Amino acid sequence: MQISWHGFACFKFVGKVGGQDVTIVTDPYQNSTGLRFPRTMTADIVLVSENRPEQNNVQAIGENPFIIKHPGEFEVGGAFVYGINIFKNGDNIKEGRRPLIYRIELEGITIAHLGTLYRTLKDEELAKLREIDILTLPVGGGPVISPQQADSLVSQIEPRIVLPMYYALPNVKEKLEKVDRFCKEIGVCGADKPNKLKITKKDLPQEDMQVVVLDKS
Repeated sequence: MQISWHGFACFKFVGKVGGQDVTIVTDPYQNSTGLRFPRTMTADIVLVSENRPEQNNVQAIGENPFIIKHPGEFEVGGAFVYGINIFKNGDNIKEGRRPLIYRIELEGITIAHLGTLYRTLKDEELAKLREIDILTLPVGGGPVISPQQADSLVSQIEPRIVLPMYYALPNVKEKLEKVDRFCKEIGVCGADKPNKLKITKKDLPQEDMQVVVLDKS
């Protein structure tokens, strides 16, 4: 599998199923956010965690992808996606926020994509995120969980690899913390910032968890 990060909660996962590439893009954002979205992004599947400019620019994705923006179980091209509703009555009703989180199974690897998670997870939600290989985790505070909350969540989920996301970058209009704050909390960020992560099931770390800060593509 090949993973690249494009800012905010936007990742591109490319895995092989039956010898064919399957591409999943999460949370494509609009240029009004301050970041410029890639012009030539294509995908088989697009996941939208929340209907906000930072995540809902599905029109920018070519190749007529299958769009998932509701809870449920989906199978597309051999990839399995589970949309998990974390909205409960009483949760930020005034703001109207109804974010989803996703469990993705592709190329034998299980990914939890937490989108714009803005609170800690309840026990019944954590139960749906067992045996996670790769966790994509918002860490910037403000509209998403704080670096401290993110660190605590990693301890609860216990993934093999953590990919921090949704933090301050040049030109981003939202007020967010830098990724360094999360790295200070968790204490295990790698020094390198690779442009892409290439990983197979057999390459996943078996002992120590890894935190990989990807450079924005």
